[in-house]
Amino acid sequence: MSETSKQEKAGQSAADSKRKAVVYTIIGVVCAIAAAALLIYNSGFFQSRAVAMTVGDVEYTAPQVDYFYMELYNQYAYYGMLDSSVPADEQVYDEETGETWHDFFLSYAEESLSTLTALYQAAVADGRSLTDEQAQAVDESLNQYRVEAISAGYSDLENYLRMYYGPYMTTGIYRDMLEMQMVATEYYNDYQEGLTYSDDELDAYYDENSDTLDTFVHNSCFIAAEVETDATEDEKEAALADAKETADAMAAELEAGGDFAQLAEEHTAGDEDAAVFTDLEVPGAQLSTLYGEWLQDPDRESGDVTVMESSSGNGYFVVQFLDRYLLTSDTVDLRHILIEAETDEGADAPTQAQLDAAYEEAQALLDQWKAGEATEESFAELANEHSADTGSNTNGGYYNAYKGEMIPTFDEWIFDPARQAGDTGIVENSTEDHEGYHIIYYIGTDEPYWEQQADSALRTQDTADWVEGLTADYPVTQGSGIKYVG
Repeated sequence: MSETSKQEKAGQSAADSKRKAVVYTIIGVVCAIAAAALLIYNSGFFQSRAVAMTVGDVEYTAPQVDYFYMELYNQYAYYGMLDSSVPADEQVYDEETGETWHDFFLSYAEESLSTLTALYQAAVADGRSLTDEQAQAVDESLNQYRVEAISAGYSDLENYLRMYYGPYMTTGIYRDMLEMQMVATEYYNDYQEGLTYSDDELDAYYDENSDTLDTFVHNSCFIAAEVETDATEDEKEAALADAKETADAMAAELEAGGDFAQLAEEHTAGDEDAAVFTDLEVPGAQLSTLYGEWLQDPDRESGDVTVMESSSGNGYFVVQFLDRYLLTSDTVDLRHILIEAETDEGADAPTQAQLDAAYEEAQALLDQWKAGEATEESFAELANEHSADTGSNTNGGYYNAYKGEMIPTFDEWIFDPARQAGDTGIVENSTEDHEGYHIIYYIGTDEPYWEQQADSALRTQDTADWVEGLTADYPVTQGSGIKYVG
């Protein structure tokens, strides 16, 4: 081979080596970039920033949508209404439409974001912003979550939030969403509270909704079908037929002029599952769904009687209509402390000595209150510490109590015409399982029940119409990031 050929071959070899070096370098760089991209992808960088929904012209990422999606998801999962071990899009929510739980939660998130965006944008346009008080409330909420996170064994707040709201949630996103809610909610509340209605508007609402605002006076007796635990279907049907026969017989005697209380006692003698109520006074909106429409029939006359099978199919109700009227008396605001009498194990009721002890405890608490500041606030503190009634509002508060709502002794005391703001007293509670005494603090009167109901209904509807008008300008569209939601 000539010297020239050798040089050419050597040059070619060098060029090839150089090209290979360049190719390997490019491959190395590409691989490095791919590896970095994979790491970034696995970190949630892209998923957390991809637009999942656009509301009007405002873009929201997956974790912002999850703020609402996961909130509702966790509530349903907590109560066992869906299986958290199975993806939500693999569980059917509506058998008729085929809608999945994922569809349901996503729809809720869309509606929530649309409402939030519309209200927040309107608030900002109105000059609203996060107040110092609201900022403090956000900080307190986050601090509470931090305490919960530590108690649950989480290293930091962000990991705890991700457990609840999904893998892309951050403390910053959570704070931003909470702050938006604070501003929007206050704007919503201010609008609603600013609505006022004239007497003519309230009267017009009553004319259209008297069935829900009127008070209905009636008697009710439940006659249970006596069925053993291991009864056969035939035995259950026979027992139900016997209950129906008893109920029909009682109804016939009532229509013939019999006394309800006396007949109810006769026809339910020895029946532990029987339930008898006389002279019940119930607002139409709170009537039993079973026989409410029957009572509300405009042709109903005093003394009318009906028999209806219970919704659970375990007996029959005998119901007698007595009267309907519009309760125009003022409602009452109050606080109370329930002191229940102790009852011996296995006993059906407390002894007189136990009732006396409960009264002495009630009197001692009232004396303690009188010896102190003797204010509504100090009474509320005592109620929070000592009341056995966990069903009332915070610190023993009951508001807008209407005549007939409470037990007779309680009702008589709070609706005494001589009652004055700041009055206190002790009344007995003889209700089964709650025997004892109530210490009552009288706050004062409020508007009649029907006016409050009418006012509330009008506010609710008018505010809903206002929000609907706002959200009309904020349609929702889904983006590529929607696949990261849920």
